[in-house]
Amino acid sequence: MKKIIGLLLMGILVSGCRDYEKIIGDAREHKKKVGKQIIDGEEEPPFPNESENNKTLRGVDVNQNGIRDDVEIWINYVGKDRNHRMALRQLAKMDQTRMIAGEEGDQKYRIQVAKDYWDASNCASFFEKGQEFEKRASYKIVKIVYNVSERENAYKKFHSNVIVYESNDENFNLGKAFTACNFKIDNLNGLIEK
Repeated sequence: MKKIIGLLLMGILVSGCRDYEKIIGDAREHKKKVGKQIIDGEEEPPFPNESENNKTLRGVDVNQNGIRDDVEIWINYVGKDRNHRMALRQLAKMDQTRMIAGEEGDQKYRIQVAKDYWDASNCASFFEKGQEFEKRASYKIVKIVYNVSERENAYKKFHSNVIVYESNDENFNLGKAFTACNFKIDNLNGLIEK
């Protein structure tokens, strides 16, 4: 099962570079219209210059929150509510961490990154349950984060060194995917009852 998920992610990456503009275009246009705005108590960064953003694996992150600015703006645009945006931010940070971990760190570190990524993915799935997989924002994040071949290659390097994806919680239960979220969930009881 875990190898299948890894192969699925590799397939997503192959089409990711081609889909970046199609996915992010509306968020870019929206940002041009609204300009500066506060989202979830934080000032949203400006949309980065594409060539500057693609010079390094990390890209442009002016507010230093671990999420590339173009990805953050897209999350703010597509997130249904604060919970969904927070889950997508957690996932985006882990996608970017996986990319860097392919270039840095030892095997123990990469295994921990893989576990943290798995938790972030499960957290996001909790807020997207009932949606078709290909329509989920969590599915599209991969295509945005790995938008150029250097980033895609860094992920492939990570993946070739870590093929086990599992939760940090040995008792993890998919029915309780919210336990993998690293933020305080608004209206958790109401969400569980749905």
